[in-house]
Amino acid sequence: MKKIITALFAIIATISVAFGQFQKYSIRESEVMKEIRQEAKPVFINANAKIYELRSLIELAKQGLIKKEDVVKHYNYTVGGVMKFQKTFTGVVKRIKESGDAYAMFLYEKEQARILFLKAAKVNAQSIQ
Repeated sequence: MKKIITALFAIIATISVAFGQFQKYSIRESEVMKEIRQEAKPVFINANAKIYELRSLIELAKQGLIKKEDVVKHYNYTVGGVMKFQKTFTGVVKRIKESGDAYAMFLYEKEQARILFLKAAKVNAQSIQ
């Protein structure tokens, strides 16, 4: 959880620095951020869908309808790289409960930063020409 929070702060700081570049070239903050949020929305939706799917699989495994090992494999395959790989079903349940929502926000913020950098690079390239 500390890594996710630290990464979020780093992304926010990065966005702030990059935003300074936009203001330098007279691009209005609200218009740019609205566009960026809209472009990043699919990443947020996809991340939330993964978390919802994992929560559903956890419930099915608790009811004995699917194997707990399969849930662990699916977790590691879909979100383990970001949320930390887990070896046990209990570990998966704990990570999803503690950090599932933060995972979606992290990816959303990360995508916003990526889009912002692309836009800043485009503005910078145009100003050079």
